[in-house]
Amino acid sequence: MGKASPHITQKNVFSLDNLTNVKANYPLRVMCCLFVFALHISLFWGDESISIALWAVLLLHGFVYPHVSYYFSTTSEHELRNLQIDSFCYAFCCAIWGGNFFLIALIFSAINMSILSAGGRSLIYLKVFVFK
Repeated sequence: MGKASPHITQKNVFSLDNLTNVKANYPLRVMCCLFVFALHISLFWGDESISIALWAVLLLHGFVYPHVSYYFSTTSEHELRNLQIDSFCYAFCCAIWGGNFFLIALIFSAINMSILSAGGRSLIYLKVFVFK
């Protein structure tokens, strides 16, 4: 092309370089973990069959995990690992909720939207179906 017209290149929108950074996802991760902890409280409060160890795991996931993941994450690839850990934790939550299909559909949709917004269609195929 000549000097009068700029050279136009197609930029890959869904590459790892264009992912949202860790600082932008931190408040969202904190609010999601608190929301899921509030769901746990609404489902399990007053139930004597829930052990202290399970409450400890739920407290760690709700209040400690978002801050630890933020502290140890510095790159976009670390953020992708955090999304994968989030997906595993929320799948664990769905398992202890005992098959409540409304909550499972809600969490599954939220996980897929998070992964889709972070890396696009190619990342959702990689993380949801391959779990690599």
